[in-house]
Amino acid sequence: MTDPSFHCKWSNKYFPHCNCVCLSEGHPYVEIIEQPKARGMRFSYKCEGRSAGSIPGEKSNDTTKTHPAIKVSVQATPTRAGGQRLQTRIL
Repeated sequence: MTDPSFHCKWSNKYFPHCNCVCLSEGHPYVEIIEQPKARGMRFSYKCEGRSAGSIPGEKSNDTTKTHPAIKVSVQATPTRAGGQRLQTRIL
């Protein structure tokens, strides 16, 4: 069930071409925390005989290695104080 009063803060910023309908309480949504590095590594097929390694994140540098990350959240039911409580997990 959609709630027209629920404003999706992500659709316009990250997906301007998308006509998203955000769902209200109890529905999961994904937020991209870190994108893959644009030209971080060339990936190969297994039959080529060498490992390609991990996917570097856009904030990776020579001293600090980061990886792409997303945050999966579920908007929970309102708390007694009337606010919204979010359950999140960063992957």
